[in-house]
Amino acid sequence: MVDDAAPAVETVEWEPYWQERGGLKPGQHLSVVGPTGTGKTYTLVWFAEDFESHSVLVVTKGADEMIERLVRERGWHLTRDVDDIFTADGKPGRLLRQSWGDRWEKRERPPQRIVYWPRVDSTNIDVRTDRLTVALEAFVDRAYEYCRRSKANRVFVAIDETTFAAMELNMNRRFTVVWNEGRSMGLSLGAAMQRTAWISKSAKSAPIYVVVFDTTDPDDLADLAKMAGYYRRTGEFRLLLDGLAEHEHLLIVTRSKGRGVVRSRVVIRKHAGVES
Repeated sequence: MVDDAAPAVETVEWEPYWQERGGLKPGQHLSVVGPTGTGKTYTLVWFAEDFESHSVLVVTKGADEMIERLVRERGWHLTRDVDDIFTADGKPGRLLRQSWGDRWEKRERPPQRIVYWPRVDSTNIDVRTDRLTVALEAFVDRAYEYCRRSKANRVFVAIDETTFAAMELNMNRRFTVVWNEGRSMGLSLGAAMQRTAWISKSAKSAPIYVVVFDTTDPDDLADLAKMAGYYRRTGEFRLLLDGLAEHEHLLIVTRSKGRGVVRSRVVIRKHAGVES
């Protein structure tokens, strides 16, 4: 019989809480759910900069002011060419091989923070969609192969508009493979989405962390409430979301130590921790 007692929700300071948890481990997945403008991309950036190995933020709808700031102010690299990240056979591309000077020559190279904005030069909507689909398929396949080749190859792939990629670009099948197999390969997927119902079921079962800003859909609300341990108390979970302050989120820990839900707010660190 399911225990549907509503769990207590503590408000925590994000940095100490996350440090105690030990961070997102290679192969662990993350979903970020919320309407446009709530802070999904901001949150993905935080996790990408905190990740212990390489991180790639995939932009599918055009670079915005935040992306420009990542490159201009925080040392991220912007590329329009997937070959700069991974070669066709899954080997590290130019940016992953890049050395930061003589002091790195005989040491492990530092993790890279990369924005991948596929080049799809066309004004025709159908052509743009086809080219973007090909570019994202190639990127995911190469990231998968890169991690499959060696346990030392680890990467966090953050998809800024997962709903668009899954629905309009038919990427659900590839995302499902990464969610199901990435854990054993050190390949982590961070998926920002407006609707959980439009994404593969693996988006609900695979992530160890789910960041929730809000949802307006009853089906999504019921799914998220169940993940948070509220089961038949969807109304109480709705009140939790309604009580969030601006930019606050609920963090659902779906398994392992600390399973449950807390309330917090991510604040981007002053420095990204990346050499430039």
